[in-house]
Amino acid sequence: MEKQKKKAYVDKMMLDVPIQTPYVFAFMEGKRFMIQHGHNISDEDIHRLIKRYKLDYFITGHTHIPLIKKIENCVVINPGSTSLSKREDKINSVGFIEVESGSVHVIDLET
Repeated sequence: MEKQKKKAYVDKMMLDVPIQTPYVFAFMEGKRFMIQHGHNISDEDIHRLIKRYKLDYFITGHTHIPLIKKIENCVVINPGSTSLSKREDKINSVGFIEVESGSVHVIDLET
């Protein structure tokens, strides 16, 4: 058991993210995605992750406020919230990424 603990610690040092990570890293259509809830992460951390992993898309949430912005060559997306919007107008929203075209949208959900 002690040997496994040491190995996990070394893996954690090499990965630079926790072993039981709050991040999801995915490849789709040749693009690199990282998805993270958005709490306990600074703008500096986001910049570092984008650069280190050469991300094409960084998807986050937590604030429940929609956002699409570009950092270096990465599109940072917060789709907002489908039910608990924190926008001033309280309109809920979802996000869409069209990987082939590179199109990114946040769509308002009005009843």
